[in-house]
Amino acid sequence: MKKYSAILSIIIAFVALSATAQTTLQTEDFTTYLGTAGTIPVGWTFSYNGNYTTTASSGISGPNSYKFGVNNATISAPAFTNADTVSFWVKGNGTDSLSNLVLVESADNIVWDTVAKLYKLPTNLTGQSFKYALLNATHYVRFVYKKSIGNCAFDDFKLTRNAVGPPITAAFNAATVCFGTTTAFSDISVSDSGIVNSWSWNFGDGSPINNTANPTHLYLTSGTFPITLIVSDNLSHLDTVNGSVSVDSVVSTISSSIVGNVVTFTGFGSNGSGSYSYLLDVDDGGGFAITSPNYIYTYSIPGNYTACLITYDSQGCLDTSCTSFTILATGVNKIISSEVLIAPNPSNNGLFNIDFGNTNNQSSITIHNVIGKIVFTKEIDGNTKQHIDLSNQTNGVYFVTIKNDKESITKKIIINK
Repeated sequence: MKKYSAILSIIIAFVALSATAQTTLQTEDFTTYLGTAGTIPVGWTFSYNGNYTTTASSGISGPNSYKFGVNNATISAPAFTNADTVSFWVKGNGTDSLSNLVLVESADNIVWDTVAKLYKLPTNLTGQSFKYALLNATHYVRFVYKKSIGNCAFDDFKLTRNAVGPPITAAFNAATVCFGTTTAFSDISVSDSGIVNSWSWNFGDGSPINNTANPTHLYLTSGTFPITLIVSDNLSHLDTVNGSVSVDSVVSTISSSIVGNVVTFTGFGSNGSGSYSYLLDVDDGGGFAITSPNYIYTYSIPGNYTACLITYDSQGCLDTSCTSFTILATGVNKIISSEVLIAPNPSNNGLFNIDFGNTNNQSSITIHNVIGKIVFTKEIDGNTKQHIDLSNQTNGVYFVTIKNDKESITKKIIINK
């Protein structure tokens, strides 16, 4: 089985937030919002109106919640000052790994910067709460839903201010990759009054600690790995952030069963993300032209074949598996088979006589050995009796294929000198 990989463009940011005393500046639990323009909370703006009324699709405050129901649905909170942290609860309902919620911030309601992109929205029974740091100059926050499938429940919005800001905040970006591709880490730590000048990365797989700012790392297995980054600045301030990174892997599997010259292929994908798509090459010269992993193919020529299946998952990762087999003889057409006689068979000198009987159309003779190599060819026009000389061939089994403009047969002959 051969492994291939493709880089994914899913970037996740991990930010350490200090557990200091906080002042709540703004909250909204959407309890009185009924999914209509007339019940939008004071100061908020919605591009789309929709809500959930069930406990299962609401945060810990209980029903109701806001419903992101269409692509690019956008909600904006009222303007604020001095907030340094935003928190909220979300839950994906029927979403996939491509649907995501984007949080942006702005100082002037004109220029917007991305705070976070939430991919793979939590679809568990209780949803999940998130918390992110905001810039000191931020006065506006906005949420934009990028929909692939499904909808997103949003609840328990809160803006807070820490009593004392941390002198240094550890943070990093990590890209989800396919197995066999290096993972890139980017330090985005910030020191309020100094310069970040020391890094300690634990990649969570038992490898040595890395002390560079923006390292790369190759994981030897797939899975999700815990990441710990410890940073310090030139003023000896220290902070730690924990996160994780995923290494995606898909496994392609194909098998074959043979009856005569008919091969049944059975294939499937596993261990990847989401749904799978396929490309099958049955080694007939047509390349990867078949889009089903389960396929029945009839071979017309004896020989050794290797069929391969490429399996893709929904994240773009792929794997290729192959199956090898031998076709000893192609199918016999019974319409003319009884008319064709080959003698002597076996032959003790490699000489054969072929009698076509009543089959007198223009035909061709092709003879293969057991590994599919052509050892004799001849075009026939009208003469129903042919002499075949294989005296220069070694002892063994050979296959005679006779074709005309309507049909073909294959018969086995034996040389035993």
